[in-house]
Amino acid sequence: MAAWDWWRGRLMRSFMLSAAALLAAEYVATLLYFWGPWKALTNGWVEAWAKLFT
Repeated sequence: MAAWDWWRGRLMRSFMLSAAALLAAEYVATLLYFWGPWKALTNGWVEAWAKLFT
């Protein structure tokens, strides 16, 4: 769809910026998901949150 809009000269700058931001966010999320210290930190957060409601 983006290629079609680019071909017709209708590609908007806001679309390109938001698509780049989405790809960057997905890349960062993937890196964090497999990073050990991040897993330990988020597990600690979830355990602390669970203790509040038990």
